[in-house]
Amino acid sequence: DEKLVVITPAMREGSGLVDFEKKYPERYFDVGIAEQHAITLAGGMSCGGLKPIVAIYAHTYARTCDPLWGAKENITLIESHRDGDKPSFSTKESDKKINTIFRG
Repeated sequence: DEKLVVITPAMREGSGLVDFEKKYPERYFDVGIAEQHAITLAGGMSCGGLKPIVAIYAHTYARTCDPLWGAKENITLIESHRDGDKPSFSTKESDKKINTIFRG
């Protein structure tokens, strides 16, 4: 699907996106260490007809999804359970927010 784009906030290696970036550089966006910007960018891209996938480490979700409250955009979020080579985690707060966003 040519409308598919991937956004990550400086998490290319840990989110397994190295091969995607090499194969589809025009559809890969690394926004640096700016998790909320990644989500906001995905919202704008979705409004423009693209299908963004945002890959973010699990422990950053707690505040990252604030821009999505009340949004109805078509955005796929992929929570990575790795922080580099170290195990990571989801917080109860982030789990609750994600469930609320996607289950309404």
